[in-house]
Amino acid sequence: PFAVAYIWSLYGMVCLVRRGNALPVQTTLPTSIVIGFATALQLHGISLLGYLAVGIVLTVRQSPIPGPERSRWAIRAGTLLFVSILTAVVLRPSYLLGHPVAETNPPVFTIFGGEYVSSSEVSRWYAPALLSLVLPESIWIGLICAIVSALLGNRFIRSNSPSLGLIAAAACIPILIVVLLGADLSDGIRQLLFILPPLAICAAFGITSAFRQLADPRARQGLCAVVGLTLALTAWETIRIHPYQSSYYNHLS
Repeated sequence: PFAVAYIWSLYGMVCLVRRGNALPVQTTLPTSIVIGFATALQLHGISLLGYLAVGIVLTVRQSPIPGPERSRWAIRAGTLLFVSILTAVVLRPSYLLGHPVAETNPPVFTIFGGEYVSSSEVSRWYAPALLSLVLPESIWIGLICAIVSALLGNRFIRSNSPSLGLIAAAACIPILIVVLLGADLSDGIRQLLFILPPLAICAAFGITSAFRQLADPRARQGLCAVVGLTLALTAWETIRIHPYQSSYYNHLS
């Protein structure tokens, strides 16, 4: 449920960002409710408001808010924050009553570096290391293209920087928090599955920007062939190892 609420919240925030600095009520209200629902499920869902702030800052930089509209814009932004927190508190009153917001899960054993280790003792680099092994090759290609395009100032990336910045934050910040805090992933990488859709979207942006950047038709065809081949390979591997898809590792590993 949290992953679904996370992705719907992200979709609503992208819609808000793509509307510029208008913050229309018909989009703001549902988005704030879904963010509140995600926060009620998991306290770190409140980080979605931080991602929204990233997108709004990037949007305002591209299209500054006119002076007369600033007060109305501030009211709508405050309403979004208030409704999100209110929804979370209504659905989970324990946030106000001072009850524990999270339970300590018993440690489980997992494989890391070729050894069986307890989840409470695993390296803080467990999450990024395992993600590097399980992400499909096509996503790696797209992420590399996105990073290179951003460094080169690609026009497609720049024009979509508010939306892409928000999505990239939603994909990267959870991993960064796990690494910095050394969080105990008692259920392994499954606790970070909600970042896979944002990573896939970033990869799609990267592949699209690379395709637009390439002027030679043969280079474009080559890029499409490589991406298509890696997608077909992932699909074949998923079918081959059914019903053990959760044990999938990419060929780079």
